[in-house]
Amino acid sequence: MTPLYLTNGAAAGLYWMTIIVWIVSEFVIGARQIPRSRGELRQDRWSGPALLGGVVLAVAVGARFATDSPGTAINAARPAVFALGVAVAIAGIAFRQYAVATLGRFFTTRVMTQPGQTVVEAGPYKYVRHPSYSGVLLTVLGVLLCSTNWLSLACFVLALPGIAYRIKVEEGALIQALGEPYREYMRRTPRLVPFLV
Repeated sequence: MTPLYLTNGAAAGLYWMTIIVWIVSEFVIGARQIPRSRGELRQDRWSGPALLGGVVLAVAVGARFATDSPGTAINAARPAVFALGVAVAIAGIAFRQYAVATLGRFFTTRVMTQPGQTVVEAGPYKYVRHPSYSGVLLTVLGVLLCSTNWLSLACFVLALPGIAYRIKVEEGALIQALGEPYREYMRRTPRLVPFLV
């Protein structure tokens, strides 16, 4: 079966509006931080491109499977699954924005620490160490759900290696800069999913 966003005008409008909101929100986040030196890029250890590449790959391959593999379509409650996908994607976008706003001046799009930086445990950081990346993963999951295809949904795993690498690089920098307070925070706070992971 063809995805709803290719056969239904209202679904297409909703799907593309969600994609546009996601892209614009990422540009807004990215506009906050322009790298000031090559040193900042080296400290990042290519984790930014790895994260972005995994997300784009998951969404692109998922969209391709949705059109090329009709045999793996989700047949039951397709409009409800599509609507759930839009809701999950919007929730992910909002959650990422909330995480960025909570970090305030300590948020950067590159892996780096700043003078006077402390461990932030307010808002979503009380429950997970990397709520910004939780938001990204929720958004990817939602967009893939919109395809109403099991094979597309399985493409979610393609986003995970880039996120995992970014977290590893970021946590290494935070441990080096913040020391024992961050190690203690790591011991009692899950990475991405409250009470689980």
